[in-house]
Amino acid sequence: MEKLVPGKRPLVPRNILVETILKHKHELVFNNEIARATAAVWKVIEAGLDNKIKATSLHSMCVGNRYHLKSLLTDTATLDADQEYEVSLNECESSESNRNSMRNSLGNSFNFILSIKTSKFESLLTERVYARKTMKGKIGERRITIFQPSKWTEIVSKKIYDDYRLNHGYHFKNHYLTRQADYGVFKGLCKCGSTVICKAKENVENANYEGISGKKIAKDLQTESTVKWRHRVASEMMDKGISVEPPHLYNADVLRVAKHECIRMQYLDQDPIKAIAILKKSSVGQNVIRDIGYDPFHVTIASAHQIRVFNKMNRICETNLSIDATGGVAKKIVHVDGRVSKHIFLYNAESHDMASISKWLLGTIRCGMEFPRQVTIDESKALENACALIFSGDFNITKYANRCFNTGKTDFPKTYIRTDVAHYIKSWVNFFSKESKEKWKKKFYLCAIGQLILCRDRDSAKCLITALLTVSLSEKAGVGATSLNESLHTIKSLVLGNTCQEEEVEEIISKTIEDSEKDIEEATEEGEDEDEPQMSNLVANQWQQWGNDIRNEVERKLEYENGDDYNPRYFPAFAERLMKKMATIPLWSCICRDDFGYGRIPASSAPVEAEFNIIKNRILCKRILRVDVAVRTFLEYIDGKLKIFEAKSNPTNENINIEIKSTMESPRRPKKIDVSDDATPNFPVVSLNSTTAYEIAQKFNSSRSRDIFKDELSPISSTKNDTHCPSGSIEKENFSGSKCESYVPEESIRRRKPLHDLSSEMNQEFVCEYCEKKSNNEQVCVICKRIMCSECTVSQTEEEGEMKLCLECFQNSRKDDRLATQKIDNWKGKGGSPKISKKSRYLNKNTAEFLDAMSFKKYCKLPCLKNGTISSLRLIKIGNSEVSLTNTCAFDSITQILMAAMSDNDNIKKFMNIHRYQNNFFDLVYDTVEHGISQKTYKRRAEIICHLFGEEIKDNTTHEINCTTSASSLAAKIFKTHPSFIEIRQCEDGCYRKIEYATYGWHARLLKENLQTFIETIATKEKRCKNNCETYQSVSLEMGDIVLFEVYGQEDKIPIDSISNSFINKSNETYHLMGVIHYVGPKMLTRTPIPGHYIAYCKRGTCWMVYDDLKEKAERSSQNLKVYPEILVYCKI
Repeated sequence: MEKLVPGKRPLVPRNILVETILKHKHELVFNNEIARATAAVWKVIEAGLDNKIKATSLHSMCVGNRYHLKSLLTDTATLDADQEYEVSLNECESSESNRNSMRNSLGNSFNFILSIKTSKFESLLTERVYARKTMKGKIGERRITIFQPSKWTEIVSKKIYDDYRLNHGYHFKNHYLTRQADYGVFKGLCKCGSTVICKAKENVENANYEGISGKKIAKDLQTESTVKWRHRVASEMMDKGISVEPPHLYNADVLRVAKHECIRMQYLDQDPIKAIAILKKSSVGQNVIRDIGYDPFHVTIASAHQIRVFNKMNRICETNLSIDATGGVAKKIVHVDGRVSKHIFLYNAESHDMASISKWLLGTIRCGMEFPRQVTIDESKALENACALIFSGDFNITKYANRCFNTGKTDFPKTYIRTDVAHYIKSWVNFFSKESKEKWKKKFYLCAIGQLILCRDRDSAKCLITALLTVSLSEKAGVGATSLNESLHTIKSLVLGNTCQEEEVEEIISKTIEDSEKDIEEATEEGEDEDEPQMSNLVANQWQQWGNDIRNEVERKLEYENGDDYNPRYFPAFAERLMKKMATIPLWSCICRDDFGYGRIPASSAPVEAEFNIIKNRILCKRILRVDVAVRTFLEYIDGKLKIFEAKSNPTNENINIEIKSTMESPRRPKKIDVSDDATPNFPVVSLNSTTAYEIAQKFNSSRSRDIFKDELSPISSTKNDTHCPSGSIEKENFSGSKCESYVPEESIRRRKPLHDLSSEMNQEFVCEYCEKKSNNEQVCVICKRIMCSECTVSQTEEEGEMKLCLECFQNSRKDDRLATQKIDNWKGKGGSPKISKKSRYLNKNTAEFLDAMSFKKYCKLPCLKNGTISSLRLIKIGNSEVSLTNTCAFDSITQILMAAMSDNDNIKKFMNIHRYQNNFFDLVYDTVEHGISQKTYKRRAEIICHLFGEEIKDNTTHEINCTTSASSLAAKIFKTHPSFIEIRQCEDGCYRKIEYATYGWHARLLKENLQTFIETIATKEKRCKNNCETYQSVSLEMGDIVLFEVYGQEDKIPIDSISNSFINKSNETYHLMGVIHYVGPKMLTRTPIPGHYIAYCKRGTCWMVYDDLKEKAERSSQNLKVYPEILVYCKI
């Protein structure tokens, strides 16, 4: 009788299902393998079962050996299906082929052995203690040996699956072991009804086994997602073609729980505040975490090591303390009342008001930190007031600014407080984005603000402020606006670099302000409202008064001026904001830099921004940690970094070698100097000039000069404190007072030229005597071809015939130039050109962008025609036929130039409007500029091209027209009715001849000459009459509104700026260059000719725009543009 399993009654009885499938046994089995799920036989079986079970389900049942179907189909079923499985914990290692054959040979019930190492088996054992009452009523203990929960079941399931691929997920509940653990029985159940009875016997063999523990899985999940882990483990466990997932492969929910539990184990306490308190008392946070606050949350960090390194640097050079904050590091905390905290920034503070910042800065000062020479901050009012209070002793930033205004008084501040230029420029960018939509106006004022930041004295700043106020407050321009014109000239001369700047910008601001800065501004708004208004009413700002005096003077001048045109730069909102910013001008500009005597130009907090980048992207890997974990990670990072920095900056006093060290990295290892009489002078040495090594070492260690800190003076000492007298005797030198001093004979000095870049002044203009004599062991520098000795060269390769560089070329040449001399390319990240930071837009002498801003005319954007070859264009329907165009670049280039000319030139627009009805091409240009590109535009282009190429289109057909042609021949057809030149010849005998030129030839060698001379030569030349007259013809030249020159004889590309921009005809009419059609030849030559490509370069204002019909939109060309011109287009203005 069949054993019934409780549950829902099956749709098809088991015996009927098995019989139906076995009827198709020969169709289902091929080479002892089950047919695929896509085979047609499964559909036949599904129909035979009245479609109660799908074909895919039938295939899964057979592959999974449900009801032992796979065993029956492959003739491996030998025993009853109801017989239970018997398994022993022993294993015999076998190959994959033996494993598969064993699996196929197993029936419904079988025995197999799994073995495990004795040490690992014993590690699975544990004891469970039960309390029980004895016969006398006493409470005793009962110890039972068991397997560790969940650990042994995982190992058994994995071994069963790995060795025999049984797709059963057994759940082992109860088990029994003897006291010696040499025997035991436990039973496993599967949802399908199969059971397994395991008997633990004495271990017989030791086999290698790599089990998976929960801790190891959780550790792996720290660096990868749960889905990725499951895919990786499945690829290792499963074979190809298996359609059933391994039963012991953890699902995603279980893995997420394990990952969460592993993360929780890293916490010192479940409460983050308590965890930080525990960290404070530990060896890591002791004397490092100074203060902890809960509401508002803050953690003050200041290690003694950090303060010691800062104080040491502060005594040596002008230190710059950069203060900034960033979010995205620590998670928010939940307060007692359930309120979620605000964003927590580095340094782990929730509130950024003046009180909190002052408390933090004062705490670091009390810990022993010296006052810095310079502090760079952002524009937060709370931070400005806190820095003024702590570092300068002023109540607010207004009083600090007043002390900076009075430069001659004794109470001038000792700490230079400055505003980061990136934050300041960003605030202006946000202002212009809200107040003005004109991009050219934004560029104009931002370039001027950039120059105001660089001003280093009040006179130049006053001149520029006066000019900016005049431009922004003047409503009228043109004739009569004298002050406005002078101000524009002043701003233009400053931005374009006509005035000399004493020091250029050293480092371009290339780091953008992060999105978290918005959170910082929100956090500081409360501090600004609380602190600044009350303080500003008490003290008048002298810089603000100075700015108001300048504005009043400007307004008085503008009252008596009245221009005849509208001023497009009229911007009173800019003047109002500039006046508000005048209160803090000593912070955001360099106007007080020379008064302090030090400071970067301009001020920048880029170092702290770089630290944020390292912490967030490299250390934290863009993760947001709990606050205690974030604090601990930050402490480890800052401690390691300080140790590395101190090791690099500290010289050792015990063993200082005599060496010559360049400010750049020396290509060779430093050598000790042998100063004995018989020493051969084969290396450069330095004369000590009666200075003992002890004195130089003492000077090196105790000096506070910045040059010594930068290793511009080499530390000199003797290794064993031995010195050599001129007589050759050696004495022990007593540093307290020795009569014998270090001495180097003058004849041992080798003077050689490559050392002129070294830092020591004594080595300037040294010349190597062996290089002068040109010894036999000579080498040739591969860059400068100078003959040098072996000591004056640097090896580039480590093989025979190695290439050499002299020291001068090694120090002065770029890295990629040196790599180019190597025989074997080194592509380990060193072969590329060095990274160059992006140029700043508003601080540099940016000529092109500022000239565009000065030219206030707004150029409308023009669409870019698409080439007919582009697949996104559909077939064009003309009548009942469809037309496809290819290689339309010549036509599109001419069209784009004329569109730009019409858009920028009113005369050409008028010309197009008059002749558009006689010339379909002009009508196409006019309509495209006025209404944009549409389907009608491409249809009219196809009609014009068909007419120009003489194509006849039949009805109900599809045509493909190849538009490959030269731009000059196509222009001749387009401008046939409107020629560029009309040449009229007339002789003395009355012969008259009129010649029209659609394009006029211009040889390439005349391009660099003056076009005006060329035009005059054409207009005044005389030719002999061709009507059998012996007289000469007088030639007069008339020009159309659009003049096209065809350039021929061109071999190489030329700079586009070398082409003449304009010329004047005999009627004193001016023609300007509007565009150039550039030809790009095929990249390779083949037997089948490949057509080239035409690109239109249109001059719009002061820049060149590139219109390529293979690209989606126009692009702005780079500087120093070179072209291969075929047609030059000039238009009358």
